[in-house]
Amino acid sequence: MYVVRSGVVALVVLVALAGCSGLPVSDAGSEPSATVTPAPVPESTPVDRGPVVGEQVDGGQLEAAHADALVGVYTRIVDIRIVVSGERRLDYRGALTNSTNGDRSLRTRTFSGAETPRFAPGLENVSMARERRYAVENDSARLRVIDGDRSVVDGSDPPPLESPVPMADAVAPVGAILDGATVTERTVTDGYRLSGDTVGDSAVPAYLDDVRNVTVGATIRSNGQITLLSVQYEATFDGERATVTQNIYWSPPAEPLAEPPWYGDSSTPTPETDA
Repeated sequence: MYVVRSGVVALVVLVALAGCSGLPVSDAGSEPSATVTPAPVPESTPVDRGPVVGEQVDGGQLEAAHADALVGVYTRIVDIRIVVSGERRLDYRGALTNSTNGDRSLRTRTFSGAETPRFAPGLENVSMARERRYAVENDSARLRVIDGDRSVVDGSDPPPLESPVPMADAVAPVGAILDGATVTERTVTDGYRLSGDTVGDSAVPAYLDDVRNVTVGATIRSNGQITLLSVQYEATFDGERATVTQNIYWSPPAEPLAEPPWYGDSSTPTPETDA
């Protein structure tokens, strides 16, 4: 009798605990309770937005959408590194900042490495060159630093430092890099992630041949604005194997464009940071 009553008491306690914990109690007598399985959470259905429809990207459409999304003051920064046979031959950074109404801009180009003279017309045996060009409507002024020697340039002589790839406007060469890229991730709120394995000729420095093993990646907002674009590939440079890394991103400017900088004469100190 004692044992039976203890079993009844134990059963009552189990039932009470089950009720307190909110777990379902089986109605099948001594049959064990069924295992509780949480209801599946419905996943958000990705949708096509802006210029990206389907799985492949139209480079021209994406470039146009990115240009429309760049509103207000912004800075586009381009980083390029070229390594030939394990030796760093070129590090390049180009920054372009536009004013809100587009009437002024600040462009900075910085080169270092043995290939610097390719982009500095009229200069030889140069290992470092930097140039800042401030333009207000039709007027402009340039500040140059060549291997530590600083000079202010008025007019068009000497010619400006050249970019390794054409960067005529704030969005080039987006289309040439991303055309045909594939959507790897697409969400309702976070935009897109793209990847690709080709790069257009206009995004490759002219003296590089046999481009191969291309890897392209990009992060894009739902309105088409690109926040980061990267490409890496191998190529041939004067018969040697070269590895090229290129990153492009858009961000708020590091300094305002309220007034043109006063460069003064060659002895006047001027901040040398990139825009």
